[in-house]
Amino acid sequence: MEVRTNIITHSKDLPELCKGSFFHSNNLFCMLEQTPRLRPCMVVAIDEKGGVVGQILAQIRVKRRFLCINFTRRARIYGEGCYKDYIDYIEKGKLFDIMMNTLVAHLLRHRCFHIELSDISKKMFGY
Repeated sequence: MEVRTNIITHSKDLPELCKGSFFHSNNLFCMLEQTPRLRPCMVVAIDEKGGVVGQILAQIRVKRRFLCINFTRRARIYGEGCYKDYIDYIEKGKLFDIMMNTLVAHLLRHRCFHIELSDISKKMFGY
């Protein structure tokens, strides 16, 4: 399967997403967007037909320490993301790898050097 990835940082740019976990949903994205010092960042995998086959939502927390200067940014990702029902376990692993590479590159460009990935359903997922 040929996929491309997009990074979305504003809710108005969100496409029709996969149904599944609340932690990777449109609702949480909108809530994070309105929360002070939190910025949502979602990576979506799009197939050759233009449909979303997977998504991962990251929460970027900005900490202000001295004179309102941002010294640290931390990202948190809950779980391995949401995928369409017809995607099998092996394809999920490949999509996860592609989306995480895109997401990490985006976070590093925006000076986010601490990335926490928690609550993986299967401990060997992604290896």
